[in-house]
Amino acid sequence: ATRYEKTACSYTANWHLVATILAAK
Repeated sequence: ATRYEKTACSYTANWHLVATILAAK
């Protein structure tokens, strides 16, 4: 469960990072 939550959190953080980069363009 912990690993799953950690992965989900990382995935969400990466998604926001990509969204920010796309928005910057």
